[in-house]
Amino acid sequence: MSPLLPALLLLAACGGPEPLPVLRSEAPAITAPAPTLKRLTATQYANAMHALFGDDIILPSRLEPDERIEGLYAVGSSFTTISSYGVEKYESAAYDVAKQVMVDDTLRARWVPCSPSGVTDDACAG
Repeated sequence: MSPLLPALLLLAACGGPEPLPVLRSEAPAITAPAPTLKRLTATQYANAMHALFGDDIILPSRLEPDERIEGLYAVGSSFTTISSYGVEKYESAAYDVAKQVMVDDTLRARWVPCSPSGVTDDACAG
């Protein structure tokens, strides 16, 4: 008897191949999560401010502290939010940077390229 014969008999007893699954014509509905804005770490914030306004800008050192998750500040910033007090600190920092920019003639000319005629000058703001 050929060793191939038992294998063929066993294969015949098992039946044919399984039918292929039926593919759906439409994709299942997926709900996307709400978009979020990742918080910058203090270092990222400082780098962004220096990239925009130059290295001479003095930044406040007392912003809301970064939180480490899994030992990484970048991971912590993607999961944490800013408290009301932290928002006040960032707002105060923004006003401080704006004052420095407006006092420096070179920076002011770069960011405000025209001379406003008053408090509300739409032509200069545009």
